[in-house]
Amino acid sequence: MLEVAHRRKPLRNRPRRRPKDAVDRKQALETLHRPTLHQADIIAAVDQHLGHPADLRKRSVDPHTGTVTLHFDFPTVAYRTYEAAIKAAAEAAGVSIQVSPSVNQDALQRVARSLLPSSIVVQKISFYREQHLLQIRTLGNASAAELATLAATFVERTGWQIEVLWLDEPLPFKDNDEADGLNQQQVLDMVRSALGEDCLKVSVDVAAHSLTVRFAFPDIARQRYADVLPALQEQTGWAIVVYPHANQQALAQTVAQLLPAHVHLLGTPSIYQDTQHVAITCTAPLAPEQTRHITDAFAATTGWTLEVGTRQER
Repeated sequence: MLEVAHRRKPLRNRPRRRPKDAVDRKQALETLHRPTLHQADIIAAVDQHLGHPADLRKRSVDPHTGTVTLHFDFPTVAYRTYEAAIKAAAEAAGVSIQVSPSVNQDALQRVARSLLPSSIVVQKISFYREQHLLQIRTLGNASAAELATLAATFVERTGWQIEVLWLDEPLPFKDNDEADGLNQQQVLDMVRSALGEDCLKVSVDVAAHSLTVRFAFPDIARQRYADVLPALQEQTGWAIVVYPHANQQALAQTVAQLLPAHVHLLGTPSIYQDTQHVAITCTAPLAPEQTRHITDAFAATTGWTLEVGTRQER
């Protein structure tokens, strides 16, 4: 896991050394009065420096530590590209920012296919995460110069190696039950690996030869995995359906993470699956700009609408 930790800049003119107990008291007071950034503020600070690059798939904030995790298509390349921006964002937000080591398999395939010479016909693609290797079994031919260019460009763009294996004849066709030689458990493992921690559960309907995948926020998942889900269907031979209802606990947790510390809820959030909106009542009023910032962040995270009301506690 690549990580940038926020560090304070050293003082140019150091004062005389004070007794340790005085230093400890000063540090304790600084910690006590240090302003706390909430999830929306942290994300805003990250966005200010990093923006919204096309290869950034997801941002997440640990609600307890404030640590930000960035999920890129190609983490090694992304860290090299955005290192200065990530450090600036960590400095501005006062939190640690780490880059998830997980690569986007669908993006790897797209890059590989875009770089392959037209004389090559892909038969099968295999991923080896520990070796950072993409292996392609192919028909056709290519010159040594073409393969060298392919390998150099692929590692530059993805941080992975690519290996081309030549076949003497096409791989035999297999029906859905034997697609790519995968049994049911292997299909499940492939789907879970491709969808990562975003996938909460995978259910199997053997009769319909379909899988139902559950996400905390299905609308966001459909956008994020718009290319991955069809590719998984093609690779596995199984139909893949996204469960349509959002996870209520995840919705409530997102609300809690976005609200300022001095604002509490009256009761629990009201969740309406049919209209995809959440209604909350707060104990203290929010400034219009605060409300807009929170509702925008909620929509971006969940795909739902947040309705904020205020009522004083009696």
